[in-house]
This record gives sequence, C-alpha cells and structure tokens, in this order.
Amino acid sequence: MDVLAAHREKWREVPGGDDIDGRRYSSDLLKLPDAELLSFWDGMAATRASGVIGWIGPLYRDFTNGRRVLELGSGLGLDGLRFASQGAHWTFADIAADNLAMIERIAVLKGLKVTTHLIGSDLSFDKLDGQFDAVLACGSIHHVPFDIAREECLNVLKKLKVGGRWLELVYPKERWAKEGSPAFDKWGKMTDGDRTPWAEWYDADKIRARLAPAQLRTILDFGFSSDNYRWLDFEYVAAA
Repeated sequence: MDVLAAHREKWREVPGGDDIDGRRYSSDLLKLPDAELLSFWDGMAATRASGVIGWIGPLYRDFTNGRRVLELGSGLGLDGLRFASQGAHWTFADIAADNLAMIERIAVLKGLKVTTHLIGSDLSFDKLDGQFDAVLACGSIHHVPFDIAREECLNVLKKLKVGGRWLELVYPKERWAKEGSPAFDKWGKMTDGDRTPWAEWYDADKIRARLAPAQLRTILDFGFSSDNYRWLDFEYVAAA
C-alpha cells in the first residue's frame, strides 16, 4: 500500500513563486518547448526570490555554498536550483515523478548538475550516497499526517551529519487557530486548495517530537507574514 498515493496526486499540482501565483500541473509544464518552459520557470523563480520566503536566499547562500543539501518536497525546484547555481550540491526529493523530471530538465537548460530522488512508498532514502550537511523542508512535510512524516524524517536523519542543520518552513498553530482549528484533512483544503488531503500545524516542540530521539539545538524560530508561516532552523547535535 502506498501511504502517499493521495498526496502524489495532489502535489503534481505545484505552487508557483508565491501565494499570489496560481498552481500548475508539472505534467502540463513538461509539454512546453524549452524556451517557453525556461521563461515560465525564470518568472516563477524571480517571484519566489522577491516574495514572502525570498529572504532564505541571502540568509543561507553562504552556508549552502559547497555543502550537500537534501530538499524534501522540492516542487518546481525554485529554491534548490537557485542555491545550486550559487555553489550548493543539491539533491531534490519529491513524491511526484513529474516534478523531478521538470527539475532535471531545467537544470540541464541552466547547465547545473543536481541529483533527484523519488520518495517511494517505503519512505526510504537509502539509495542516496553519503551524508548531507543540511535538510530543507520548505512547506512540504506539514502536508502529510504526523506518523507518516515521522517515519520519513527518521529515515532522512540517517543521512544527516551530526552537526548538520534541519531547516523547515511550517504552518504554525497560530494560523490554524485563527482559521477555526479545523480537522487537518479539512484544513489542507483551506490552505492549499480543494485537492489537498492534509495540512498540519507545527512548532519547535512538535518538530522535536517528530524527530525524537534526535537531539536538536535551536538556531532560529520565528513566525512571519502575520503568523501565516513559521521558520525553524535546528542544529542536529546527536542521534540520541
């Protein structure tokens, strides 16, 4: 049984550069000629870089340069391809094969060398070589139920170096409460459209519980954009 089946169907519908942008199916985007696809992607990337989460670019540019980063739920690759162009060694992991195919195509068009990984029903990352300096989950893990997310994340932690960083963008509890504290299978439809199976709030304590027994040291933890989002940056101190 594929516990991610409904989520795979949803997340081939990828967000654009910011909340104001519409969503597109990666399968449709792949049909575009190279020049048109690249123009579309560049427009989305520019919007992303100047939008509500664009500040992660200058904040983490120097940190990621020369380091290996594993991104969970990479979508269109708007963040990772930017960092890859600035010297990061980036691995894109996603549950939708067409998303990864699009990233691979954009990378070729831009002359970038990247790695992709399709997250299977076993939630394993064992096929990836070596260890990573950081893991980035930019608004992705909160879209699957906690138990599935925990299993996936514990598998990912096997690939994160001690002393590495865990970076995550989440929907916070404040937003969930402000929007009426709905059931998570209902809240997803409110946050990301009718086809969204799930959205779950997170804070530092809940992420620590999801990654337990890993020991984490908080680097950054703050809400922004009227508490619609929360950014968390942890150092992975020890496995237990």
